[in-house]
Amino acid sequence: MRIDWTNKAGERVSAIYFADSLNLNDVKKFEAEGIDYLEVWYPQKHDYDIFARYGDALIYIGLDGSWTTKEHSLRIDLTQSADDILSGMEKSRKYKIKRAKSKDDLHIDFIKLNEGKELQDYIELQNNGKNAHIVDEEKVLAMVRQKIFYLGVCKSADGIFLAINTYIVDENGKWVFMFSSKTNYGEEAKSYGSRPASLLHYEAMLYFKEKGYAEYDFSGYYMSDKETEKNKKYLSVSEFKKSFIREGGIVTFDSGICIPISKTRFIEENVIRLLSILKKKQVVLWGLSNLGKFALSFLDNNGIKPVLLIDNKLANKESAFSFQDALSEYDPKGTIVLVATTLPTYQKILSEKVCAPFIDGQQIFCVCCNY
Repeated sequence: MRIDWTNKAGERVSAIYFADSLNLNDVKKFEAEGIDYLEVWYPQKHDYDIFARYGDALIYIGLDGSWTTKEHSLRIDLTQSADDILSGMEKSRKYKIKRAKSKDDLHIDFIKLNEGKELQDYIELQNNGKNAHIVDEEKVLAMVRQKIFYLGVCKSADGIFLAINTYIVDENGKWVFMFSSKTNYGEEAKSYGSRPASLLHYEAMLYFKEKGYAEYDFSGYYMSDKETEKNKKYLSVSEFKKSFIREGGIVTFDSGICIPISKTRFIEENVIRLLSILKKKQVVLWGLSNLGKFALSFLDNNGIKPVLLIDNKLANKESAFSFQDALSEYDPKGTIVLVATTLPTYQKILSEKVCAPFIDGQQIFCVCCNY
C-alpha cells in the first residue's frame, strides 16, 4: 500500500507498507516522480543494491535498525471466530477484557475519519497531555483523504477519554494496521489499569473482522535478549501485545528504512559541480548525521579528504569530530565549508558568528540543497 503527501518543508514523501520486495529500480521510479523521501515500512525483502547506492544516507525506522537487522510485528488472524480470538489470548488479558465488558461500563466507538472537527480533535488529543505523541499531520491528512484511516476511542460512562487507537486499512480487505495508540493513565483513569486498552483492541478486532478484514497487525513487536534504559519501554509494550496471542502470531521483515532520495542526489551534484574548487582548497564538512556521512564517503570517492569535521552533538562522543569554534582557526581564503544538513538547520548555521567570514567570502555551501 502507498501513501503520498507533502511535508511542512514542501518536500514530497511516499510511504509504502508491507512490500513483498523492493529493489533499486523500484526506488528509481519514485525518484523519476520527483519524490524526495521514500519510507519503506515492514518490507518482506529489500535488495542489497539499495544499500550499495544509498549507504550511510539511509535512515532506519526501527529502534535498533541497521541494514541487516530483522524487524517483527504481531498479527491476529481475524478469520477465526470471535470466541477463538478471545480464547487464544493469555489468561490475564482475557480476564481484563471480560471484566471491562461486564463491570466497567466502557463506551467504544470506531470512526472512519474525515476532514473536520473529529480529525482536529484527534490531533489535539495526541499532541497534548502526558505521553504526547506528535502527529505527522500531513501524513494523517493524506490517509484520511485516501479513506483508509480509522479512529477507535474508549471512554468511561461519564465521558472521560481512556484509550485511543488509530488504524490504517488495506483497501483490498487483507489487513488492518495499528498506526498509533495512546492510553490515559492520569488520576481520573488510574483505577481502570490496562482494561480500556485491552477492550479497545479486542473490539477493534471484531469490528474489522465484521468488515471482512483478515489480519490485525499490532504495528511492530520489539524483541531483544537484553533490557536497557533505551529499550525497556518497547519490551513492556511488546509484552502487552503478545498477551493477545499465546502462540505464534510473530511475523518477520527486513529493516524499515527511509531513503532521502533527492538529498543524496543534491550531494552528488553539488560535489561534482564544486570539485575543481574543492581540489584547490582545504575542505571542512559540517554535519555528520546520515547525510553528512554520505557526503563524506562521496567526497572520499572523489579524492577529497576534509581537514575538519564539525558536528556539535558528536564532538562530545568522538574525538574525530570538532565543535564549531574550531572553524575560526581556518582562513576563509583557502578554505571552503560544506554543510550537510537540511535547509532549516543550514539557515541556523549561517547565523553563527564563526560563519560570517565564510559567508562574506562566499565559501560556505549546503551540499544537500538544490541550487
